[in-house]
Amino acid sequence: MMASAMAVELMVNLLHHPHEGRAAADLGGATGRGSDGAAAAMLPQSPLGTVPHQIRTSLPGFHNDCMVGCAFDRCTACSATVLAAYRERGADFLLDAFNRHTYLEDLTGLTEMHNETEKALEDVALFDEDDDFGDDM
Repeated sequence: MMASAMAVELMVNLLHHPHEGRAAADLGGATGRGSDGAAAAMLPQSPLGTVPHQIRTSLPGFHNDCMVGCAFDRCTACSATVLAAYRERGADFLLDAFNRHTYLEDLTGLTEMHNETEKALEDVALFDEDDDFGDDM
C-alpha cells in the first residue's frame, strides 16, 4: 500500500508540473537547490513540491531516499529507440512487444549487451579449482 501511495503522489506531482512527464528532477526541498546544483528559483517547480526520479523506502529505518537517475539509452520503456518504433509502427509495434518476449530487448540492444557481458564474465576467472585457501591459514 505504501508503494502504491508513493506512486500516486509522484504521478499527481508530475501531472501538475509545467513540464509534466518531462519534468527535470528537483530534490530542492528546504535547501533551495535543484538536482544539478542550480538555485531552485531557476527550475520550473511543481506546485506540489519536489519531483524525484525515484523514491526508495527503508522500512527498518522508516525513511525515504529521493533519488535522481540518468536516462538509459537502452530502456525498454522510454528510450528514443522504443518511442520512435512506437510512433512509426503503432499497433504493430505493440503486437510484437506483446507476442515476442525478447522483442524490446532486441530492439534496444539489451540482448547484445547481455551477451557481451556474459562473454566478458566467461573470460574472468575469479577462483581456480586448484586454489586451496585453507592451507595458508
